[in-house]
Amino acid sequence: MCPIADGYGRLHADFELVYDADGVLAMYERGIEPERIYYLSPTAEGLTEVLPLCRCVAASADELRVIDRAAGSIVPVGVLLGKGGFDDPAALKPLLRALGHLSIRGCFVRADSEPSPALFSYGYQRAKRLSATLPAGVGFVGYLDALSLYETLDSAQRERFCRNAAITAAQNATAFYAKLLLS
Repeated sequence: MCPIADGYGRLHADFELVYDADGVLAMYERGIEPERIYYLSPTAEGLTEVLPLCRCVAASADELRVIDRAAGSIVPVGVLLGKGGFDDPAALKPLLRALGHLSIRGCFVRADSEPSPALFSYGYQRAKRLSATLPAGVGFVGYLDALSLYETLDSAQRERFCRNAAITAAQNATAFYAKLLLS
């Protein structure tokens, strides 16, 4: 295992990604804190009941609207950028003005959005653009399936992957102040 990935896996990526309201309830019942449960692409069904138990991650404007309708008060959310999500972080600004209950706190990027080793740079640059666009800072940049991707790489690619993860973590810690999350 990549030392930086392993370290970040234990230190910062101590979160659970779920895909439905039942998954949120199951994680919460296991004792996982709400700020560590991320509900990807939430649907209206059951969202009102589980919203206090998780953080939602939206991949589309429709999903942001669903979260906003269910919220009732301001809730922190994440957005999926790139492949399968929002292509242009700047497009979120007018949408968020129209929705009154959302506060973007971080973003996720799928590991297959960009070939490794450019993945971390791609996510970092997207998150910086998002942070510059929105009034609130971006607290985390999550890379979905990054550790699974690592397992498919040869030794030279793994070395570059680890080096790029370390560089991105250092950039995040010194210039951008966002946690690097790996799943």
